[in-house]
Formats: sequence, C-alpha cells, structure tokens
Amino acid sequence: MNYQLMTNEDLGSVPLGQFLNPGALVAVWCTNSESNMETLEKKIFPQWGLDYIGRWFWVKVTKYGDPVCHFNPPPGRQPFEQIVFGKRLSNKIHEDDEKIPWEDGKVIASVPSAIHSHKPPLSGTIIVFIETGLP
Repeated sequence: MNYQLMTNEDLGSVPLGQFLNPGALVAVWCTNSESNMETLEKKIFPQWGLDYIGRWFWVKVTKYGDPVCHFNPPPGRQPFEQIVFGKRLSNKIHEDDEKIPWEDGKVIASVPSAIHSHKPPLSGTIIVFIETGLP
C-alpha cells in the first residue's frame, strides 16, 4: 500500500500552535528515525509553542504476545512505533499539573489492526493526563 508521507518541513509548516489552548496535549506518531524525533522535539514543537514532555512506545505483538518481528539495530525494521508528546505552556501553574506526573517511556503492547498504519486507541490511556475545565 502506498501513501504520501510528510516531510519534517511540511509538518513544521502546519500552523497548529495558533489553534492550541494553554495546557493542550499534542501526540505525534513518529518514525523510529532519531533525526525525525530530534527535529520534532527541537524545531517543530517550539514552532507550535509546545514543550516536549516525552515519548511512549507501542510494541506490536502477535496474538500470542510475541513481537511481530525481531528488535533490530537502527535503521532496521522494529516491532514498535513511537508517540512523541508535547504540551502547550500555560501562563499559570495548575494544581492538577502537580498531582498527575507524566509517564515518560510508557510501553503499550497490542496486536496491530488489519488496516495498514492504523494506530491503537490512546484515549483510555491518556485521559488522566488531559486537563479539564480550563478557562
């Protein structure tokens, strides 16, 4: 299956920051390329007014719980994908920020969907990190 990929420049040109409220959480699925992740963290997130807060790993497993392929040295194929998170800075500190620490490096394991590039739902996992009731 072929589909068009975005370059880092294309992604950086999206004016996402102008649509984000203080405290907004942004998740970006990223390839396992360290240069792409570094560009996202050091260039694109600042353009959008985001602070990098960490990344999570989605390990793709078979129905028996085994990785779908071997872990390989970069740039080889990996049985995981990465989700990079950024948070929009707010002008004030919210009490909830102190109560719920971010879990950097979290690992999620699931059987991939039969639909190519379909990602697992994260809403149930990240709901505790989403601020509610902000002005």
